[in-house]
Order: sequence, then structure tokens, then C-alpha cells
Amino acid sequence: MHPLERYFDHAASTPVDPAVLEAMLPFLQEEAGNAHSIHALGLKARKAVEAAREQVALLVGAEFPSEIVFTSGASEANNTVIRFLRPEFISPFEHSSVRVPACNRGARMLSNQGTKLVPPESRVRAIACMAVNNEMGAVFDLPPLRRSCGALHCDATQLVGKLDADFQNSAFEYAAFSSHKMYGPKGVGALYVRSGSEFEPLIEGGGQESGFRSGTLNVPGIVGLGRAAEVCRARMSRDRDHALRLRHIVLEQLGEVPDLTVNGGEACSPFILSLSFWGIEGETLVLDLDRRGFAVSAASACKSSSHEEPSVVTALHSDPAWSRGTIRISFGRRNTDDASAALGLAVKESVGTLRELAL
Repeated sequence: MHPLERYFDHAASTPVDPAVLEAMLPFLQEEAGNAHSIHALGLKARKAVEAAREQVALLVGAEFPSEIVFTSGASEANNTVIRFLRPEFISPFEHSSVRVPACNRGARMLSNQGTKLVPPESRVRAIACMAVNNEMGAVFDLPPLRRSCGALHCDATQLVGKLDADFQNSAFEYAAFSSHKMYGPKGVGALYVRSGSEFEPLIEGGGQESGFRSGTLNVPGIVGLGRAAEVCRARMSRDRDHALRLRHIVLEQLGEVPDLTVNGGEACSPFILSLSFWGIEGETLVLDLDRRGFAVSAASACKSSSHEEPSVVTALHSDPAWSRGTIRISFGRRNTDDASAALGLAVKESVGTLRELAL
């Protein structure tokens, strides 16, 4: 069995698609021009960047390619918006690149009933809420929040490239996403800014990206993101059906495991399966599954401290024992039916062993 067949941590990062690597290679080697140089190699790089911008705009359903601003990733894009928008409220399920800068600027948490968010009682200037949660896959209903604020920022990292996106007709004015979550390279992403929306750049000095984000453009990465967007757009239905089938296979193997909760609610991305087991430590389960040859995660891999309790699951469970016993399985193209069945069996056996040891 190929190692990538047993890699179930695609919400953390995906392998680069071969077509993406092929598109990038010329710009990592002989096509060395800076996209803002006026000589032939520079103009070729610029043309490649603008082609990628169009590919990304098509994937997300932006009205204009100019609404796509290339960044180093979703964390930078989120920080850029949060720092000038200063939302009064954020959801309790946000990624740390939204939660930390927002809370540092006085943002409060929206109330929730399970995965359903409660809009503020009175209209506010701005709210930040993700489209799909990165730890449990819950899909959030954004229009009610938009009706309660003047502007809405959305972390769309687990939406873009996986589920249908229509930014032009969406409830939000701003959105962030990363390449490496959709079979593109690491270190590149994008910020969507709807035409006419207020904006202040985080990085100044250079004027690249029409002044929205200064700094030399990562041409190979941007080309890779564009090609990844094109591939995702072509095979989105196939990828979604594949993930649904694998999710069902894993859950079928776990049908008789006691004290197990599936997190995420009814509206959930098929690509993420969050499981909470009573009486065990999620990180211990992750390490035991790694020993058995399977890669899953205990929470978001974007947190530098593995001892930080996952706030997302804590917002669902009042008892911290459920939060501590949480793992995330996230599906991708190279996972197979056989590998998924084997993973389900390995989780079942490992949980049983760990519970026996805890007695």
C-alpha cells in the first residue's frame, strides 16, 4: 500500500498534484523573471500570474479576476482583513489566524447552539466567520450573520477547491484561502476582496498586487495555485463523491465502538470526519495510529502548541473529556476504499487498547 493511501490528514496539507508540479517547474528553473520587470522574461512571468488569477477567479466564482489578491497563504490573508476591519464578533469555531488577531482587538464570540450560530442582537460593523470548519467540517450558514453586520470576512480555506463556491453572490465581502489545502504548493494563497469594498494593506512598500499586497510575487507558487484551481474545478464532483464514500467506509467500521461522537452537525463537509472518544487522549490515539502506519490529526496542524485544547470541539462539548478525545480524519484523492477500511479497523482496535490501559 502506497504511503499516501494511508495519509488521512488532507485538511492539514495535500500532496502537490502532478499537473501542478509540471506547471510550476519552468518558473522554478529557466523562467526566472520577476513579474514586475519590463523585459521579456518579466513579461512572461506577469502573463503567467494573470492567467493564474483568472483560473482562481473561475474556481471561486469571483466577478472580476482583479478581486483576487495573491498572498503567502490564508493566515496572512486573514490577518490582513482582521487588522483593518476589526470585527466586533467572530464565531467560536475560527482558525487561530482569525481568532487571535480578532480577540487581541476586542472581538467577542458569537453564541452558538451546537454548530448553529446566533447573530448579534443589534447590527454591528463587522463579523468574521469561516465557511467550513477546519477541525470538524461543519458548514456554516452565513447569510443570517451578514444581515446583522456591515461587512463579513470569511475564512474559506476548507471550502475552496472542495465544495462549490460562488463568491460573487455570497454573503461576504472578504475571503481567505490557501493553495496547499487544494493540491497546490505551500507558501501561497489568496485574499478575495469584493470590488468597491474598504481595504487597507498589511504589507506596504512596492505597490504589487495593485497596492493590495506589496512584495515580489511568488511566480512558481502562484502558477501552481492557478493550475490547482483548474484541476479542482474539473474534478470537484468526483472528489466529493470519493470523500463521501470513504467517510461512509470508516464510519461503518466504527459502528460498534461505544462512547463515540461524530462532530460537525448535519451540514458537514464530506472531506473532514471529526470523532470524539470518551476516556482517551486524542494525541495518544494519533500517535498509536501513526505507529500502525496511518496519518491523522488531533486538531488543527496550524497550532504551534500541541497542548492547546481544540477550542472548536470545546465549543460543542461542555465536558472537556470529549474534547481531549478528539481526532480528525480528512480524506483526499489518493486514499482508497481498502485503506479507509483498514483505518477504521485500526481506530477501533487502538481505542479499545487505550481504554483497557486506562482502567
